[in-house]
Amino acid sequence: MTLHNHKEWLDSLKVGDEVAILEGSYGVTIAHVSSRTPTGWIRVGNEEFNSDGSIRGKDAHKGLYPVTEKHHRVVILRRIHNAIDRRVLEKLSLDQLQRISIIINE
Repeated sequence: MTLHNHKEWLDSLKVGDEVAILEGSYGVTIAHVSSRTPTGWIRVGNEEFNSDGSIRGKDAHKGLYPVTEKHHRVVILRRIHNAIDRRVLEKLSLDQLQRISIIINE
């Protein structure tokens, strides 16, 4: 995405639009625009972003971008990784474990 296209995309954002918040090496969060200010600020949850997509007054490595399939995959994988630990797996039935194994090995 060119800088011009990114600016056009940011300018077109409205309340409820889905955005990716890229957080440097920390990954990605998918969220929705909460509000827009007359000066062009973009609120997402309790964070405010400048009209250029950079976060206001905080971590310079955090910004808004269009959501891609890759972003959704990263979020889903993180959710699965966080949800599955030894305690969870030990509670599953043999049938459930076999179904998970089949999906993983596809």
